[in-house]
Amino acid sequence: MAGSASAATLYDQLGNQADGAGSSTPSYFYENGTGDEQAADDFTVPAGQTWQVTGAQAPGVDNLGDYEFRVTIFGDAGNGPGGQVFRGEATVPAVAPTYTFPLSGVPALQPGHYWVSIQLMNLVAWSWANRTVQSGSPAMWQNPDGSDGEPECVTWNLRTTCESETAAFPDQAFSILGDSAPIPAAATIVKKKKCKKSKRKHKRSAGSAKGKKCKKHKKKQRSRS
Repeated sequence: MAGSASAATLYDQLGNQADGAGSSTPSYFYENGTGDEQAADDFTVPAGQTWQVTGAQAPGVDNLGDYEFRVTIFGDAGNGPGGQVFRGEATVPAVAPTYTFPLSGVPALQPGHYWVSIQLMNLVAWSWANRTVQSGSPAMWQNPDGSDGEPECVTWNLRTTCESETAAFPDQAFSILGDSAPIPAAATIVKKKKCKKSKRKHKRSAGSAKGKKCKKHKKKQRSRS
């Protein structure tokens, strides 16, 4: 999944990071696929743009060694993570407190509401930094196997509910990296206009031919009479 993360910052909510008790949220996965604790937060691709995401950034607990990580992008389902748009795993060197996760193969994101989840392997007990302010929807959290003892959080629920010690900090700190391009709406309009002009031309030529035919027919009738 390794890719370039040197592109522009498309979305940034790294500011207003929380401090003290409840300032970070566990977000990790086991190699065997069980015991996942997963945080997610939302971002929006503005109207008229398409995004090619090449990386993400997130601050977290400082540990030594290389990190195996997983980044998942979801669509939106009623202000919570919906269908999976992309998921990839790779290894990133330890460069805490803010880690850059390079991504490749992410499909172009059209305008709309999305969610990003960043997890590191459980062996490093990584926690994702929270924010003191909320941008968009509040962060969500889930623990699919119920190992954290919160039955209402086996599927997506408010992170502040699932991890009550984080109640004062509604969002995650992260940024999205990549390239943005405008959607060529003007090209579509020009095409439609051309089609209309072409139709008008056909109508005129058909009408002209019909008119000439009618005139010839009238002249023929007069000569007979």
